[in-house]
Amino acid sequence: MVQNRAAGRRDRIDIILSILRVLGDNGPSSKTSIMRFAELNSKSFEEYVEGLLVPRGFVEKRKLRDRYVYVLTPSGKMLHTLLSIVRDLLYIEEPKDAKMLRELLISKLQLRGFMVSSYLNLGDGLMLPVDIAVSHNGSTVVVNVAATRSSALCRLALSALAATLGGANAFIAVPATADEIYELVSKISTPTIKPLVYEPSSIERSVEEIVSVVEDSLAKSFISNVAVKKTMHVTNVANLASRDTILVEGLGKDKRGNNDVRRVTIS
Repeated sequence: MVQNRAAGRRDRIDIILSILRVLGDNGPSSKTSIMRFAELNSKSFEEYVEGLLVPRGFVEKRKLRDRYVYVLTPSGKMLHTLLSIVRDLLYIEEPKDAKMLRELLISKLQLRGFMVSSYLNLGDGLMLPVDIAVSHNGSTVVVNVAATRSSALCRLALSALAATLGGANAFIAVPATADEIYELVSKISTPTIKPLVYEPSSIERSVEEIVSVVEDSLAKSFISNVAVKKTMHVTNVANLASRDTILVEGLGKDKRGNNDVRRVTIS
């Protein structure tokens, strides 16, 4: 349980979570059962269950034979997930390997000449907070580092927003030992949201691998932008790697009347 350090007792978020967890784990439960497993007294039960969760539709009160039971609704399950994320972001200290990975990634990307930020500009004054937003030549890649299941869910949501609203490619780095997180991210990945696995025992090698993927993505996004904005035709984009030199053929003619072909090096 998460304790309120100042008061020495559980806070509201954790009390509500304990109730939702009991109903999620045990199914339909009586008042006595909820009070026992969620460690509530009668006053707290009335305040949180009868006065908050039932009226707002997160918990349903049903009559079963000669007694009442309480059942978690779909909205209650969603609330449980969201509050778990909030609790972890507020109270759980991030593992050292995730912090180290983020710091090394930022340092390495800056040394490569990329613009690195902790937010994504969505326009109209809207800023989306992210772990790392890497920009180059008008293209942006977002990398979020997740270390727990809850943080993976939260950062995946940020990546989805980045991809849909900000026009960015989004990646989420997860620890190789956390199979559950990797499976979670893999199941709901889209062409613009890709899971990258890092190995806590070899952070520096993992950083190099992630940087390589980011560079490759930025290079391909740059060529895509050139093709759209400059009305150019590009070949062999699928095999493009960072620092490659390619030929970009425009639709116009040069001074000699030949097709306008330019050599572009991806940095």
